[in-house]
Amino acid sequence: MKSADLFEIITGRREPEGLPETAAAAGLRALSLPYSLGARLRAAAWQRKSAPAHRLPAPVISVGNLTAGGTGKTPMILYLAEFFRREGRRVAILTRGYGGGAEKRGGVVCDGERIRLTPEQAGDEPWMLARRLKTVPVLAGRDRVASGRIACARFGADLLLLDDGFQHFRVRRDLNLLLMDAARPLGNGHVLPRGLLREPLTAVRRADAVIFTRSESAPHLPPDLRRLTDGLPLFRAVHRLRKPDFSAPEAVRQPPLLAFSGIADNEAFFRTVSSLGGNVQVRRGFPDHHLYSGADIAELIAAAAQAGIRRLVTTEKDMARLHAGNGRALNAFRRAGLSLRDVRIDMEILAGPVDFERFLRRRLETSPLENKIRHRPKRLPRPRAAPAAGQDRKIKKNINPAQIHRILVRSANWVGDAVMSAPLLHDLRHHFPGAKIVILAKSWVAPVFERGPDVDEIRIYDGDGRHKGLPGMWRLARELRQERFDLAVLVPNSFGSALIPRMAGIPRILGYAADGRRLLLTHPALRTAAHLRRHQTAYYQGILEGIGAAPGKPLMRLHTGADERQAAREFLCAAAQREGKKTGPLLGVNPGAAFGSAKRWPADRYADLIRSLGRQRPEALILIFGSPGEAALGESIRRAAGGNVLCMAGKTSLRQALCLIEQCDAFVTNDSGLMHIAAAFDVPQIAIFGPTKTVTTSPFSPKARIIRRPPPCAPCMKAECPPPHRHECMTGISADEVLAALADLEGGS
Repeated sequence: MKSADLFEIITGRREPEGLPETAAAAGLRALSLPYSLGARLRAAAWQRKSAPAHRLPAPVISVGNLTAGGTGKTPMILYLAEFFRREGRRVAILTRGYGGGAEKRGGVVCDGERIRLTPEQAGDEPWMLARRLKTVPVLAGRDRVASGRIACARFGADLLLLDDGFQHFRVRRDLNLLLMDAARPLGNGHVLPRGLLREPLTAVRRADAVIFTRSESAPHLPPDLRRLTDGLPLFRAVHRLRKPDFSAPEAVRQPPLLAFSGIADNEAFFRTVSSLGGNVQVRRGFPDHHLYSGADIAELIAAAAQAGIRRLVTTEKDMARLHAGNGRALNAFRRAGLSLRDVRIDMEILAGPVDFERFLRRRLETSPLENKIRHRPKRLPRPRAAPAAGQDRKIKKNINPAQIHRILVRSANWVGDAVMSAPLLHDLRHHFPGAKIVILAKSWVAPVFERGPDVDEIRIYDGDGRHKGLPGMWRLARELRQERFDLAVLVPNSFGSALIPRMAGIPRILGYAADGRRLLLTHPALRTAAHLRRHQTAYYQGILEGIGAAPGKPLMRLHTGADERQAAREFLCAAAQREGKKTGPLLGVNPGAAFGSAKRWPADRYADLIRSLGRQRPEALILIFGSPGEAALGESIRRAAGGNVLCMAGKTSLRQALCLIEQCDAFVTNDSGLMHIAAAFDVPQIAIFGPTKTVTTSPFSPKARIIRRPPPCAPCMKAECPPPHRHECMTGISADEVLAALADLEGGS
């Protein structure tokens, strides 16, 4: 009997046929009995506290499964890490690092700034997580207790994600998430080695929630599983292709393809590629966590040559293993003239991601550092529902949307902050669908909101002209009083931003209780330390807590029209013709920063970077962006760099800059408003950070990568670098480092 036939029987894809297969199945079932008994005894020992579990210094969320093989644990860990990072949490991931050198001795795969271990040292999954998340610490090792303590002590983690932790009882967890494949939630219903179950089915009772993955349709639950999950929160999720990782989304649709993988379910991967329109002519499957040898690579190259194939596709985990040995395998593919891409998969929660995210927040708020492996007494009284985070019980929060017809939103005063307030505007549109939303903004910020579907009208706040000083505030208040607004939403935290709507007689005023203005607000949102750790997008969305409304999934998008984009392109072509430059693919750099010189990467480094980009991409037109005050800086960099470069600093309006950045193939920038604009358009970008905090103001885009080399004094949040410091946070970053990061970002390999 072939091993492939036995594998199909174990996975439940078919029943045993004939005497040899029946006998083999019976033998495996006999071996399942002691395995099942051992698993029951081990779980019972931990439940009775015979073996003490360790409580770590931060809340723990465990993600695991009941069956051997892929159920989507890694995409779920990525989903949770990105969600809680947006919430402002300092997340760290604890993983075993199967197959890597760090599995036995432990190690820091990523410290939140750079990847410190090779794929061989880290293992494929931890290295892949580090490569994808970049700014989230990832620690590998069997001893997850030690890893968790290191994550809290060294990296200040306030939330720990335990990868593949359903059977890891040594760590107490605050939330136990169980993932099950909707198509085969129990495999063939047998415990290992006869089936795929790692534990008896009764282990489902330990879960706090069950997520059915690959669940395009409602899962069909066997009666026993339906009984065990009765009363548990159930969620459905699907795997989605992360298209931005393909330079051309059609790459997997162009025949022919050779697909290969070494994961738990190779056939599922091949089906995924086919479902994307890929014409898979040759398939090669390897064992899970397979380390590719030179012979394996030679065999793949020969198979591709024999079939006349020039394109190969594999999984993200396999791509991590192919980086081993200084990327010798990848170099072999390149020398053979083969193009290799990896299919990256994200998790998407169906039927309301907001409900799932609300569930996550509620569990962490109501049970910090509590053990959820059923160590609790069975009759523990249900806790009373706590008020929303940061709220006062005495405040009447709820607002009837039917009573709100006109909303005034006082905008932030900086371009970047205005861009990051877009999710708040989207939430307002969702909660008050019948209301007219009017933005009150300074003139230099107002263009950000033009053509946005969540803004109906823009009013200019002329703080340096007719609205200057107290007389100007009274004038503005009289103008607003005539508009009869029902609700004012304040994005800035200043006292003056609350005083104007109060003077205008607006009956409902919503904003953070900050800067001594609480008495001016009818619906104050209390600001806690947790709010200040959030990303700025989530921080602005938290304003809605003042009316008891839950924020939705952050959607940071700007909008331009086809006519604008065409006009901007024509403007650019005319400028290029005047300067004698050739047009082509656009690359953008932004060497300025309005906050101060401390946020600026040195001009000579930008010049070095532009010269290198010009040599690598002679067909590209490199644009230097900036404000009128940064025109001299941009021009000096252009002269020093030479080549096919245009300085657009001070020569474009903000709307023209938006349209040109949207059309760039890549963008390199300091921490600035233009960085957030590029993030809103999902332009691949490298963001260079120095004295400012990445947790709260990092570019909110999956296509952004951050480069930091913080000295002990960072983040100082100073506009100018004070003596005796020498701007080490910026001068420590080389042009070659930025160039390599850009190549990695664009290539995806």
